[in-house]
Amino acid sequence: MQKVAYLTELDMFYPSFTVGKMIDFYASQFADFDPRKARQLLQDMKLDRSKKIKQLSKGNRGRLKLVLALSRNTPVLLLDEPFSGLDPMVRESIVKSLLSYINFNEQTVIIATHEIDELEPLLDEAIVIVQGSIIGQKNVEQLREEEGSSVLEWFKSTIAQMKGD
Repeated sequence: MQKVAYLTELDMFYPSFTVGKMIDFYASQFADFDPRKARQLLQDMKLDRSKKIKQLSKGNRGRLKLVLALSRNTPVLLLDEPFSGLDPMVRESIVKSLLSYINFNEQTVIIATHEIDELEPLLDEAIVIVQGSIIGQKNVEQLREEEGSSVLEWFKSTIAQMKGD
């Protein structure tokens, strides 16, 4: 797991910890954890270090998970439903701010999500996986320019073809 920073959709926190204590815990567990990046992310995500995790809203717990994953300097970031629980109005600004914390020259970001529309501008490749098997893969730019299709439209048609509709 040293090469992958994983953000799970599930909350995997010690509820009695404060946000700051959770940051310190990650720093003690992962040699690639960058406390300076974590501090900046906490500030950008408007999270209070002194707040107990059990007192955080679902959206703020989601933000904390993003902070913890993005503060690791790993070659691969695997994000499972990273925007689950985040207010749709806030989601777009968070997506944009996250771009500045990812080193696209040195990191590959894999996002498993149902929020396709909001993430499409960030994507290079789109892959449809059903029950562990890849049933479709497309370069997003080619999909838009050559086929005149959005990722969501392509996704729906790929699923429909698989089902035989």
